[in-house]
Amino acid sequence: MKEIKNEKLEKEEKEVSFPRAILNFSKELNELLVSGGLQNGEELAGTPAIVDCPLGNGHIVMFACNPFWRHITHGSFFLVFNILLHYDHLDSGKESKD
Repeated sequence: MKEIKNEKLEKEEKEVSFPRAILNFSKELNELLVSGGLQNGEELAGTPAIVDCPLGNGHIVMFACNPFWRHITHGSFFLVFNILLHYDHLDSGKESKD
């Protein structure tokens, strides 16, 4: 009986997915463009801009900035629309452990 429980636990541990960065900010400070300028850009450089967190059968997608803030950031709208349109393929490009 104990062996069956251990096998189930091992299976569940193998299926655990961890958050992954889908998109990162540039590592080069001179490539970071923020309206009005940027102070302390070294803190932002190379950090995740969009993170995918698997949860159960779904995903939570987190943005480092609000893509719909003040309706000015039209370029980031497409990031949200892409996620909405391809919600069932968010694991694409994910490295397999096999």
